[in-house]
Amino acid sequence: MGIDINALQNETGLAAFNLDDSELRISCLYASECYKIGQKYWQGDNFGLQHGLHYQPFMLGIVGHLLTTANTGLDALMSFIRYQKAFGEGLRLDIVEEDSPVDLPAIVTAKMWVHPAMENKVDSAIVESFFVALMNCSRLLAGKNNPLIRVELKRGKPELSEDYERVFGCPVLFSQSTDKLFLSRKLLDEPLLTANQALHELLTQQSQSILQKMTDQFDFSNRVRHEMVKCIDGRKIDTDRIAQSLCISSRTMQRKLKEKGHQFQQLLDEVRTEFAIYQLKQSSISIDEQAYLLGFSEPSVFRKSFKRWTGQTPTEFRKSLSTLKKP
Repeated sequence: MGIDINALQNETGLAAFNLDDSELRISCLYASECYKIGQKYWQGDNFGLQHGLHYQPFMLGIVGHLLTTANTGLDALMSFIRYQKAFGEGLRLDIVEEDSPVDLPAIVTAKMWVHPAMENKVDSAIVESFFVALMNCSRLLAGKNNPLIRVELKRGKPELSEDYERVFGCPVLFSQSTDKLFLSRKLLDEPLLTANQALHELLTQQSQSILQKMTDQFDFSNRVRHEMVKCIDGRKIDTDRIAQSLCISSRTMQRKLKEKGHQFQQLLDEVRTEFAIYQLKQSSISIDEQAYLLGFSEPSVFRKSFKRWTGQTPTEFRKSLSTLKKP
């Protein structure tokens, strides 16, 4: 889109992540903040529409190829619904077949679901990009008439509203109660140009395997630990902060941890211990700097905590490392 990728990565903090890691996951709250920074760098109008138009099915990895090999447009949409949790937890799409009068064509609706914790943090452009990307991929795969009948958006009518009808290729209504797509069931039932039943079945098995691996690897306790690591920035790390980054309430988070046999403070102590030991081995920052970085109000509190975790003070631990290095 012509945006300086280095400036964008540095401001969002994405430069610190290994973006080539296919298993990398970030919180939906953080993702929405990154999206807003992208809008800031955009030089044109209607960022969400233009962003959505840049999406291609192959950008979704194996699941993207799964969609391209489906028999029909509806099959592809249903496959997306089935595996969408692999892409995020803040926004979801629900597909419903509407009851239509006998003399009118059958309609399928796609309604956007937004996580309650994200309600006030999802910019309208994010929803628009999601819808446009979905429909753009559908058109590329079908190579036929536009399946969209009507689009309803919660956002108010923008100044350049004609761009919306041009991009979606159908009437667009604003200031509606929900974000919703109305699609022709007849056109969705048309076979895709790239349909491949044998390959589709193989990719379905692979996609199911990926979801199972994600479920195992990203169980709830590990997700909490992951958020704790990302919150090592000098500010206090408490249940409210971690729960907010996970888009759930503090009470729900602690209940889920209890079900896994864990406690919040136990996990936080483990994360802090691992971080402190790593930094002491690297000798890159002072012990006092570590204390403040880990969210302790005083270095003395950190020293007492570290001794409770390891049986040694940070200074004693660092000296023991020096002794081990000597021949």
